[in-house]
Order: sequence, then C-alpha cells, then structure tokens
Amino acid sequence: NIIEVDTILPILNEVTIASNNANSPTRAKAGDTVTVSLTADMEILQPVVSWTVGGAVASDDTVSYSDLDDGNGATWTASIDLGSGDTDGVVAFTVDYQSTTSNSGLSVTATSNGSKVTCDNTPPSSFTTGAVTVSGGTVLSGVWNYQNTGVSVSVPIPKDTTLLYGKVQLQGRVGT
Repeated sequence: NIIEVDTILPILNEVTIASNNANSPTRAKAGDTVTVSLTADMEILQPVVSWTVGGAVASDDTVSYSDLDDGNGATWTASIDLGSGDTDGVVAFTVDYQSTTSNSGLSVTATSNGSKVTCDNTPPSSFTTGAVTVSGGTVLSGVWNYQNTGVSVSVPIPKDTTLLYGKVQLQGRVGT
C-alpha cells in the first residue's frame, strides 16, 4: 500500500476589496456592502474572514460567503454590511483558509492590487452660503428676477478630505 501525504499549502494569488458605494468603490458608509474577493492557487474550503473598521471590530459581524457558483472552489467572496456603529477609517480584514486536504495557508491581511476601502459615517460640517451675484438684465441687489440670465453663488466649504464628489443643492423661491 502506498500512502500519499499532501503537504502543499494553498496560496491566495489574488485578493481585492471594494464597496458597492454609489460614488466610489474605495469609499463606504452605513448601508454599503464591502466585499473581499479571493482567488487561490488550488481549491480551498470556505475561508474565514474577520473584519475591523477604523481599527475596531466591525459593528455587524455577519459575514456572507460565496464560492461564486462557478464550479471552481478556488474563487470566493466574503462580504459585510457596514452600519452606523462602525468607526470612520480603513476597512481591514484577515483571511484564514485551508485546502480541501486541510492544509492551512498563511493568513492574509492585504490586497494583492493595493485596493482599499475607507468608511466615512461622519457628515460634513454645516456651512453658510457666501456671496450671491446675479447678472444680465436689470440687476437688483439681493434679487434674482426674470430679466437676469445668470446667477453665481459662492459656497465656502472648509477643506474636508472626506468629501468625495460632494454636491451642493441650491433652492430658490418664486414670489414673495
């Protein structure tokens, strides 16, 4: 009888992270889902992924796993939903995994492509509108009338590195 002993450790060749945030896959907030995608050099059992957000344990420790239903046990995803209790900062992870013969691979804590996700649950500071300047037609101070063809509004927002693709909505009133 010949007994073959498998001592080959699995390796995660590709590890990426992204969020489903509407503005950027590198940003996330409460209600967004963050997903780590894994590709190993051989079939592996379902990995175990633990998460921290801003250096603290994720507020929801429920992790959803998928083998992608592609018939390839080497590809997996693990996802969490961020909550309002999550701390602002980097979404980090640790992946523990093993081959189908129970050989454990080395824990992975970094992506293979440099991708990262940052959680930001803090709304921007309040601000007030600056100068409002109308142009064209009859210009009256403090009034935008039917003869005016343009309006310029200054919105002084302090430098806030967490603002990404920020939008300002102007509201006007017709009549008195």
